[in-house]
Amino acid sequence: MAGSPEDIHVLHVDDEPDIAEMTADYLERAEPGMRVTTATRSRDALEYLGETHIDCVVSDYDMPDMDGIELLTAVRADYPDVPFILYTGKGSEEVASEAISAGVSDYLQKEVGTSQYELLANRIRNAVTTRRAQERAATYLDAVPHAVLVVNAAGEITRANPQVADVFGDEPAAFADDHVETLFRNGFWSDLVDEEGRVSEAAAAAADGYEDTGLRGDGTTFDADVNLQPVSVGADVEIVVSVRDVTRFKQRERELEQYERIIDHAPVGMFRLDDEFRIVYENPRAEEIIGLPEDTEESDALGVDITELPPIVEAGVHETIGRLVEGERLSLDFEFTSIYGSESHLRGYGVPLVHDGEFDGAVLLIDDVSEQKAREEALQNERDRLRALFHNNSQAIAR
Repeated sequence: MAGSPEDIHVLHVDDEPDIAEMTADYLERAEPGMRVTTATRSRDALEYLGETHIDCVVSDYDMPDMDGIELLTAVRADYPDVPFILYTGKGSEEVASEAISAGVSDYLQKEVGTSQYELLANRIRNAVTTRRAQERAATYLDAVPHAVLVVNAAGEITRANPQVADVFGDEPAAFADDHVETLFRNGFWSDLVDEEGRVSEAAAAAADGYEDTGLRGDGTTFDADVNLQPVSVGADVEIVVSVRDVTRFKQRERELEQYERIIDHAPVGMFRLDDEFRIVYENPRAEEIIGLPEDTEESDALGVDITELPPIVEAGVHETIGRLVEGERLSLDFEFTSIYGSESHLRGYGVPLVHDGEFDGAVLLIDDVSEQKAREEALQNERDRLRALFHNNSQAIAR
């Protein structure tokens, strides 16, 4: 029968069978949900680890076939993340130092009395809880759609999710122990660490959400959107660095800025209408055409349905513009009196905008051709005058 997700399976290794069994009994009584398997030989323990899922290894130090440090080293070689507690009656500072160097999770010296088992059970529970939390965090980290780096107080990258390969071009393992500033052109780490080498959570929060240039291993660069999140880990603080490659977005943004400059300086007026014909944008030339005074910051026409704008209605082109909803391109040629009373002759055309087969607004391009119209009328009048003169002279000669 499968145990609860909170159950803990412990492998206790001690060359003295009686001590191993007694410790197992006390641990199972002290911690509900804890199941303890014993082994009296280190090699048997390693074999069992290869066959069964173990949440934590508790080992004596002084054993004949392999001492506790040697067993720890062997376990770390194949199971680097399994919590390992050295529980020994012959401890010393030298043994403790060796154990720490070998990657021990905890170190506890055997004492007299049963209270030591409650302490040991608590240490096991803490070690397993921490490891499970790390596993969940790693799962969440891997599921994040953008690159994430975890950085310690020294600025060294301790973990990276698979998405860093898409952004920086190298697999996560390639970043192990690298300094985070090697990945960005404008280093930010020195601003986050105080004189004593502690990470400032306030500084990290203030630096959150900034733009930088990312550096790839092949020498190429990219526009990076960087977010920093300080995370307390005991007495220490780590920084979770999220990185998004926004090169395409920035390129598109620059292109749009160029288009906007072109439109703003275009010699014709441009109106952008939404799907209800409301004016959502007009360039400076359009504002001139409808008669916006120079000292006015915003046109009164913005947000107004252009087909209901009085001058458009009076000009009789509101119904023509309304046909844009049918997907019909149209040409315009009409007399226009602006909302400020100035008169002009306008020409232009409209283009419907369609999204997923539905009308999504329109663009109107309009120019003031009053002077051109005046010249055309003057030229036509001159032609009419010359035609009349020629006609009259022809009649006189015929008489």
